[in-house]
Amino acid sequence: MTDRQWSNIRIVDGSVDAYEILPACDVLITDYSSIAYDFLLLDRPIVYFVPDLDRYVEHRNVYFSIEEMAAGPIVTQLDELYRLLSGPVPPIDPERHRALRQLLWNGYDGHANAQIARYLVDAIDAPADVGPPYVDSFSRWPTRRSERASA
Repeated sequence: MTDRQWSNIRIVDGSVDAYEILPACDVLITDYSSIAYDFLLLDRPIVYFVPDLDRYVEHRNVYFSIEEMAAGPIVTQLDELYRLLSGPVPPIDPERHRALRQLLWNGYDGHANAQIARYLVDAIDAPADVGPPYVDSFSRWPTRRSERASA
């Protein structure tokens, strides 16, 4: 194998905030890290490289097995990882991703910015004594500074 065959793979220094570079990643290779659950929201392939899987499970208390919670292939041997990475990008299982997103993120769809913007616009347009219609749980709370001071 030549270096050119692996030129698209980057090993990131531990001092780099991984969350800043996740959007630029086509595939995540991880171990047991919960970063896989965050990457799941990008709907991209995840590969779990866990060469110590047997020992890890034997010495850890886990709520769920990795097989139950993995959104992609589980690889335990380095040669298996090389084989997987030397081919096309592993496909995702859309149904598996959807089910895990529902379980882990309660249906979060990644459109928080639009929802916050809609909330703020509705709040600006709402009468002073009424909260936005879709935030009923907050409508009982004082909305103006003077109301909060007297509450």
